[in-house]
Amino acid sequence: METDDQELVISSMDGEILTMHVISLEKGKLILDRQHQRDRSKGINAYIQSIASCFENDKLAAVFLEKIREKYPRYVRDQLQMVARQIDVYPAALVQAALEECMKRKLYSATDFSDVISYLERQRVSHETSAHSSVSKVPPSPLSSSWVMETQAGKRDMDTYYAILEGDGNL
Repeated sequence: METDDQELVISSMDGEILTMHVISLEKGKLILDRQHQRDRSKGINAYIQSIASCFENDKLAAVFLEKIREKYPRYVRDQLQMVARQIDVYPAALVQAALEECMKRKLYSATDFSDVISYLERQRVSHETSAHSSVSKVPPSPLSSSWVMETQAGKRDMDTYYAILEGDGNL
């Protein structure tokens, strides 16, 4: 339903207001309330504990997450969600290594945590690639006939190409 204040009101069938958005007059503009993206099913303390339990060293993780809470009290839920996404995407050993590196360097934000994971992942991939490249050799050509390798392309005199460029169609 639209109100006189140019707001869109979305309500349930029983009349409970679920959300209100200002109607934009700009074409194609996305109107988004960040509150809709937040997981409000848990309190912050429980959320910190549930994320910390996903780490190998949950006590160190709890300290790290509390440091994030101190540094970003207003955005702590967003920070925790970002850390949780990293845990879902990367292997536990890599996540734990990133946690230890963040604590060692006093990097207390989800963005720093994400950046450290990305860095460690690149280092791991680079190390694996260099270890494999020294062992593997380029396989020989699968061609069974050597005549293919000895074939030469035909060669023409440059005058032929000049004639083509000048439009001489009598070649």
